Amino acid sequence: MAGFTLRPTVRADLDALDKNAPARMKSLTGVDAEGNVIGIGGITYLHNGDVMVFSELTDSARASPVSLHKAALRVLREAKDAGIKELLAFPDYEVSTAAGRWLARLGFVPQKRGDKLIWVWKTDGL
Repeated sequence: MAGFTLRPTVRADLDALDKNAPARMKSLTGVDAEGNVIGIGGITYLHNGDVMVFSELTDSARASPVSLHKAALRVLREAKDAGIKELLAFPDYEVSTAAGRWLARLGFVPQKRGDKLIWVWKTDGL
């Protein structure tokens, strides 16, 4: 696959991936050449005030790593432009063993908080 097109996420995109929306989120949807939703990624605002990045990706989205990386950089730039100072990431290593390497390439740094390892990105990282 030669990549995908990005557009703002709408409710139907979440339904297409059989996912529930977080309380508040701002995200982009990846659509293939046939108009199929192949992934959603963006930021969600947690109830405790933290802001977290997330993605729900199909194998088709993962097959376009350059487009995926550019989409992630766009989300980070938009977060910085919105005045967000810190983003958290909680990778699912069962889905991708390379998640930590990719987060590091994006500028996230692993930190231990309590008994959890999380990845933290600060706006000075972009």
